[in-house]
Amino acid sequence: MYKFIFFLLLALTAAEPVKADYDTIASVYRKVHEENPQHLSYARITEEALKGLQNMDGKLKFGTQAGRVTVYYDGKMVRSFHKPEQEKAEDWADLTEEVLAAAKKVSGQVSLHDFEAADEMLSALVSALKDGSKYYKAMDLAGEEVFVPRKAFSAYQREGILYVKIKVFDRDSAEKLHQAIEKEKDVAGMVLDLRGSSGGSLAAMVNIADMFLDDGIIVSVKSGDGQEENFYNANAGGEWDKKPLAVLVDADTASSAEALALSLQEQGRAKLVGTRTYGKSTVQELTDLDNGSRLSLTTSKILGPSGAEVLENGLVPDICTAYMGEVQKPEFVAQKAKAADCPRQKREKQEFDILTARVLIHKKL
Repeated sequence: MYKFIFFLLLALTAAEPVKADYDTIASVYRKVHEENPQHLSYARITEEALKGLQNMDGKLKFGTQAGRVTVYYDGKMVRSFHKPEQEKAEDWADLTEEVLAAAKKVSGQVSLHDFEAADEMLSALVSALKDGSKYYKAMDLAGEEVFVPRKAFSAYQREGILYVKIKVFDRDSAEKLHQAIEKEKDVAGMVLDLRGSSGGSLAAMVNIADMFLDDGIIVSVKSGDGQEENFYNANAGGEWDKKPLAVLVDADTASSAEALALSLQEQGRAKLVGTRTYGKSTVQELTDLDNGSRLSLTTSKILGPSGAEVLENGLVPDICTAYMGEVQKPEFVAQKAKAADCPRQKREKQEFDILTARVLIHKKL
């Protein structure tokens, strides 16, 4: 009797991850199809996910023509399945589970590491979006290697100019900026350093932009299906809406940090100094999934005051400092016209960019 109960409990425990994986696959498929701006078909979603199994075993191949998904191993056909007739996430998750079961029977690698299969498939799918979306595997999250705490904000005054570095926009960023401005009211201008900033909270970015603008549109956010657009406007009388402002950007300036730079540039409020930016001004929605993994999915686009979006080419700064600093002087670079061909370069630790921005501020931009 006790032996029967033991094996029953063991079976139930073993079944839980399988159920969690199925629910996770269906959930991610649905979100990618409905909420991501690309709105991939379920057939394309499944095709991209199955590439994760191919990554586990190169002998696996999948044919997806003529309304069927066919499993091949080492050049030989194993099984063939009908594609679902309806665009329902659960139906395509069922198909994925059937294909996975067939793959496990012929692939020793997939069978041995079957507990990783769902993660591998969903990671391949999300990577294929190529829009900044990320899939964090449960094993990585357990090791706390994904979200590494880092200093998000710093500020100091040097030679009459306030220097502010924002690495991540979080719920405290706007308040910290307010405190820095209050403390250094008499400075001649500000250098806002967004080099290496991956962005963060849209709300925090809007609150920060509001401090620099006296009126007008900060940004608008367009939903993934393009049917809804929300506008964020500046309140009259920003805390720093008059004094000179230079914004440092580089190849790693992305997402809401890029959107802030775009807004201040289009509104004529700041000069951008540095190199071409990353090229990704989007909103990501973070979701904890049933199997312990986490999905950061791009769901909407951030547009500048003019309605322009940050495309793959990124933003072009007003003053390009790419590969500068060894021979050129900041005074010379600050006088140069905007370079349309400014390349990307990581310059987070380059003092030359700060010196160039200081020249602009002393010249009152």
